[in-house]
This record gives sequence, structure tokens and C-alpha cells, in this order.
Amino acid sequence: TITSGGGDITLTGNSSNDVGIDVSNTIASGGGKITLTTGSDIDTSRGTLDASSTTDNGGAIALNATGNITTANINSSGGLNAGSISLISQGGAIATTAGLLNALGGNNGGNITIQAPGN
Repeated sequence: TITSGGGDITLTGNSSNDVGIDVSNTIASGGGKITLTTGSDIDTSRGTLDASSTTDNGGAIALNATGNITTANINSSGGLNAGSISLISQGGAIATTAGLLNALGGNNGGNITIQAPGN
């Protein structure tokens, strides 16, 4: 489990070594941004990405990969406004069927962007 209590969390894989990011637990920022970037695949299907805040704004969540992106639950909800969720693959597919993408806000919901050249 990685927890920041409101601060941003950034994980970056080294693209020259094709290091993927595999999250099998929870990453929780308490309203801060969560950013995962790699030159390979991102797999969070056995974990949860949670940038929600029950009393304030939810944090933005961005996953950027050159390979495939596979997710389970992603939560950017906020008591006030939700953060955005962005899943961008440069050359692979994106699968979100293992969980829910939640960008619900008390005032305004967040945008959800899914962009991939694959399936």
C-alpha cells in the first residue's frame, strides 16, 4: 500500500529498460494526483487507485504507457468536485473490465478519457 495523505504520487518506469508498472495493492493519495508512466505496460487489475476525498476535491489520475493498460477500480471522486481520469496507451490496448472508473463529484464530475490504438 502506498498512501500520501493528500500529496501527489508519481511512479515512473524507465522506458529504456521497458520496465512495466504492476500494482497489486492500493495506491491512495487522499485527494492528491496519482500519475503512473512507463515505456511498457501498466497493470493495476489486482489493486486500486484512489485519489478520492470525501470533503474536498478528488485528485486527477493519469496512466500513460506505450504498451497495454489493464485496470480494476479507479476512484477520483470528491465531496466537492471529482478529479479527471486519463488512460492513454501509445501502442497497446486498454482493458477496464476488472473494476469501475468513478469520477463522481458532489458539485461536478470529472472527465474520463480513454485513448488507445489497440482494442
